[in-house]
Parts: sequence; C-alpha cells; structure tokens
Amino acid sequence: MIINGDCIEGRHHGTTEIVVALNLDHALAAIECLKPLSKLASVTYMTAGTECHVGDWEKMICQEIGGKWLGDKGLIEINGTLIDIAHHMPTSSRAYLEAGAMSITMGNARQNYSRVGHRVPKVYLRGHRHTGGIFNDGSGVFMVTPAWQLLTRYAYKVVGDSICRPGFGILDWRGCAKGDLPATKLTVYEPKENKPIGI
Repeated sequence: MIINGDCIEGRHHGTTEIVVALNLDHALAAIECLKPLSKLASVTYMTAGTECHVGDWEKMICQEIGGKWLGDKGLIEINGTLIDIAHHMPTSSRAYLEAGAMSITMGNARQNYSRVGHRVPKVYLRGHRHTGGIFNDGSGVFMVTPAWQLLTRYAYKVVGDSICRPGFGILDWRGCAKGDLPATKLTVYEPKENKPIGI
C-alpha cells in the first residue's frame, strides 16, 4: 500500500472547515483509519505531503501504522518494475490539459534520470492535484491518485471548477512478466449532481 502524502487535512490557511483544530487529533484519526488497511498490506510506504496540511505529523503516523517512510521522493521496485513516488506535481485548473501535465512531468523525470545515468523508472505516482488520472504511453505509466475529499472553500480558489472524485488507484501486476507495466485502475466515488435553484 502506498499513502502518497496529505493523509491529514490539518489546520491550513485559517480554515474553519475542520471538525477539530488540533493536528494531533487529525493524526490520531488518520492512524485509526489507516492502521487496519496497513495491516492487510504486505508493506506500506508513505511519502511527505504539503506542509500546510500535514506539518510534521506524517512521520509519526507512518511509524504508528508500521509503514516505511519515503520522505519527499521514493523509489521502490515491485515485480522488477521501478516506481518513482512523490506527492507534488503541477496542478491544473483546465481539465483538457490534465494529461499534458502528466506527460510533461513523466517525460521530465525520465530525462533527468537518464542524463545522469540512473535507472529510469517505468511507473510514476503523484498526488496533490485534487483530480486523479492515468497516462500511459506504452513504455511508462503515470498515475495521479484521486482526491481523498471533496473541495473545501480554499480548494475552490485553487482548482475551482474541479469536481473531485475521492478514491484510490490500483496497480495490478497479476499475470505480468517481471518488469512489465501493471494494469491500472482508479476506483472513485462519483459525487451527486448539484440541483439547480429555480425561480
């Protein structure tokens, strides 16, 4: 299991859209929710999210659920496939450019690995942008994990026209040869349509 940053909302930008104000309470709630899932996984990895949300609580949460801390960026290998994991990537308020941002981010990462002679990952995982997605060019997969909540008032300022679909992503290597790209799937909650106000 991979928890790709921002596992708590935190008290950020003066928000009042939280049940409790203390990040300790947010962290304890995250532990209660994540620990049963982590126990089912053979291993749990966790990356660092955005400081205004998580402060410095994620390392403690990771330790409490028995995870392995990756920090800002991690490299792991599953079934002979190297995976680059980080929370941050550019956001996009334009739905029709989402795949472009994924392609650009993956291409940039590949070039930077290659030009210093490092092994080039085949799978790239990111978060941060409130909208999940998958880009596959036949040689690599780029997955953005879906949002974990609907838009807050602050998010309406950043990605205002997005309709967030909370969920998670699946990478499936069953039946794959070593080093193959996995099958991918996003499992999301489809929010109900807003009803217009009539006169």
